[in-house]
Amino acid sequence: NWKEGLFIYEGWVLDSKEDIEGEVSIPDGVKGIADRAFEERNITNVIIPNSVMYICKDAFRKCIGIDNTKISIKLITSVNQRY
Repeated sequence: NWKEGLFIYEGWVLDSKEDIEGEVSIPDGVKGIADRAFEERNITNVIIPNSVMYICKDAFRKCIGIDNTKISIKLITSVNQRY
């Protein structure tokens, strides 16, 4: 299911549209961000809700434009493998 430029399946952000840019807000209820979900995207900020518990190792691979990541959760488990 595509929602606001993000492909979300079973509570995971699996992909993002190539033209996504600027600030990205992960929707509440998402539990994880998959490996390479935002690879080489022109994003500058990421707002991650409390529902996110997993961020795969290369979720934001080659996103050189990220200036600030606003993480509003107390515990994130880094997942070193693909979803």
